Amino acid sequence: MSRQMFAIALAPLLGLFILGIGNGFLSTLITVRLDSAGESATMTRRRPKPSR
Repeated sequence: MSRQMFAIALAPLLGLFILGIGNGFLSTLITVRLDSAGESATMTRRRPKPSR
């Protein structure tokens, strides 16, 4: 592989790598915040409030 081909391919690959790390960080952060709030990270709908 020539140097020019490597240079052309490097920028998009680095961009994908950075996006992947950012996405993983965001997913982890959301899960941690939900856990600290006492909510489930896999919840798909709101639970009804208990009647008093």
